[in-house]
Amino acid sequence: MTNSVFTIILIFFILNVGLLSKWLSYLFQENSKELSFPAELGYSWLARAVKILLLSIPVWLAAACTAGSSNAGCSAAEALFFAIYTVFLLTMLCSDIEQQIIFDKQLALFAMFGLLRSLLFSLPWEQHLLAALSGSLAFLLLAILTRGGIGGGDIKLIAALGLWLGGEALKLTALGGIMIGGLWALCAILVKKKKRTDFIPYAPSFILAAFAAYILHILP
Repeated sequence: MTNSVFTIILIFFILNVGLLSKWLSYLFQENSKELSFPAELGYSWLARAVKILLLSIPVWLAAACTAGSSNAGCSAAEALFFAIYTVFLLTMLCSDIEQQIIFDKQLALFAMFGLLRSLLFSLPWEQHLLAALSGSLAFLLLAILTRGGIGGGDIKLIAALGLWLGGEALKLTALGGIMIGGLWALCAILVKKKKRTDFIPYAPSFILAAFAAYILHILP
């Protein structure tokens, strides 16, 4: 990334981390009856903003190295959409880690930005839409086969990611997320943090895989 592009993306990112962190705190309060741990709502929106910024550091370093090594570089518009993508995924990561929930409002707005990116950059939006539909149907089938091992939030997340990533990158995200989640579940069971019958959240694994997919397939 050039210095000017990196400056634009950094300013945009910092501003929106604060706004979306405050929005996330509002969603927690608005949907308190749906939360897994409503008694643990001690974080302020500012504390969440700081946490999201800290979580984002390795993602930004990886993206800067990848884009910097690319001959084509990274345009300001692409950088801004990467900022939007990163901020939304990090807020969803925080909400799922804190309360094991990703709100429909988060996913809907995230999906809209993904579709907007496809239209603005003249990408094959039909293929992205097909990826969203086929990915969600595949995960719906997986949810049925695993009897709830994959939740409704995971299905919606995959659908939204399909609009951003398209088919190939979504496949990488799905496979990577299943592998990361399976490895984490195995380790948790081995150290007796979880039992085989316990619910294992897979959304954080898919979000981590989605970061990698975007950096590897979209930014270069």
